[in-house]
Amino acid sequence: MLFFSLLVSFSCLQARAQTPAKLPELRMGSATSAPLPLADFVTDQGKTQIVQGIYVDIARELAQELGTKIEVRVVPRVRISNELEKGYLDFVCYYRPSWLKGDFLFLDDIFQTGDYIVWRAGAPPIKSLSQLEGIRLGTARGYAHPEIEVGLGKKFNRVEYESVDAVVKKMLLKDVDYIILNKLNYDYISKTSLYAGKMAEKPLLITSFRTGCAISQKARMEPMRIRVGLENMLKKGTFKKILKSYGLEDSAVQ
Repeated sequence: MLFFSLLVSFSCLQARAQTPAKLPELRMGSATSAPLPLADFVTDQGKTQIVQGIYVDIARELAQELGTKIEVRVVPRVRISNELEKGYLDFVCYYRPSWLKGDFLFLDDIFQTGDYIVWRAGAPPIKSLSQLEGIRLGTARGYAHPEIEVGLGKKFNRVEYESVDAVVKKMLLKDVDYIILNKLNYDYISKTSLYAGKMAEKPLLITSFRTGCAISQKARMEPMRIRVGLENMLKKGTFKKILKSYGLEDSAVQ
């Protein structure tokens, strides 16, 4: 009887040892100001949720790669760095190190993009950044534009709006004549019927750069494991496939 009990106990321990530990669910961050095609939001009873976009696609593909679940959480842009640093968010994508404050594990060179100066169709065209000294220049609250900040210095007359979508709408309503728009966003919305023909066809490219993903050092999963999952997606061409579905395959590094 004692032998049987020991045998059963050992068998249970062995079975437990062979059962893989359940992987923690992860939280990807999206700024409330993120534009299409990165994110599309709905607000119900005061709660904003992301329903589709590149962020949702990345979360779905990475969840499959890692064998876990990933929730996309929506937070104000100014809180992204703090949420990452404290581990409330596990990772974010489409960021540069200079856009965040904190010590994060980065996977660079996923997206090829840049910053445009965009104006309404019919507004005086801009050929150089120096023409914008002291001119009201629309951008989203909390967004960093280091090259423009250096180029214009104290003559950078920054006008902030709550989101990138609001920035574009304010320009079309003539609240500002010129705005800063990310290349990915411009390339996407300029093809839509809502904005086609309403913006300059040849905006001024101020700077080109690459963006990637930042991973919290306090992530629920070992940070390097998340990075390897993202690297595997990059090697498989998953990011390019996602961008291609939005007609933006040229924005993929590989």
